[in-house]
Amino acid sequence: MGIPLLLFLSVIGHIPFLILVLLAAFLGMMEFGKIASGNQVQIPRAFLGIAILAAIYFTYCNRWEILIGLCLFVLFALVVLALKQPLDQAAKSLAFSVLGVIYLYLFAFWVLIRQLPAVRGYDYGFGGHWMVSLFLMVWSCDTAAYFGGKGLGRHKLAPVISPNKTKEGAVFGLLGAFFAAIVIHYVFFANLRLTDLLVIALLVAILGQLGDVFESLLKRSAQLKDTSTLIPGHGGVLDRFDSLLFVSPWVYLYLKWFVYKP
Repeated sequence: MGIPLLLFLSVIGHIPFLILVLLAAFLGMMEFGKIASGNQVQIPRAFLGIAILAAIYFTYCNRWEILIGLCLFVLFALVVLALKQPLDQAAKSLAFSVLGVIYLYLFAFWVLIRQLPAVRGYDYGFGGHWMVSLFLMVWSCDTAAYFGGKGLGRHKLAPVISPNKTKEGAVFGLLGAFFAAIVIHYVFFANLRLTDLLVIALLVAILGQLGDVFESLLKRSAQLKDTSTLIPGHGGVLDRFDSLLFVSPWVYLYLKWFVYKP
């Protein structure tokens, strides 16, 4: 049920897709607060969750001046809140809060990718195709990395942070992303260069797996197996979308600079 709904909302876009992104970002901030607590640090997760919602909404509305003002206000508020804590906790709370805001704001790039073709004068539907394509590439990469690493993995990729990941699995993940990119090229983007799809697949394979390792680092620091039990069998929002969060800004920039040039 979850995957078809996710893909459906990505295709239709507009406010329904924005609501999906806002919900994912807010839940992600709640999970990040759990990671902070696991590190014996308390952050104002509700305040930060609302701030993230506002930041993504103003990004959707293309109100960059308000977004900048919001960022300055949030930073000022975080400093004030940190000063109310014991000295040994103040800096940690501020650092975790700022990291959480930056990390969860990456959800805004889903909105930017979804809107980019229309902003540049192309069919609005292309944005939905790109979001579906990113989901498929990430899932193909993760699936190929899992089975390739399980069957042929010998050399650990990050033994301290994520002992189950292997270099062989990472290579299979790259091949899985490339395969998905080739299929997607002929299904959605036959008029684009295959090279563009392969470059994006490379970004998915490298940065997506890096995002997975980064989230594993956060969880291990907090001694957590999953950030939540929201998605049965997959953990929480951050567990499910950690790869795509790291990939999205770079895919957006690549599309903006090389595919949908002004």
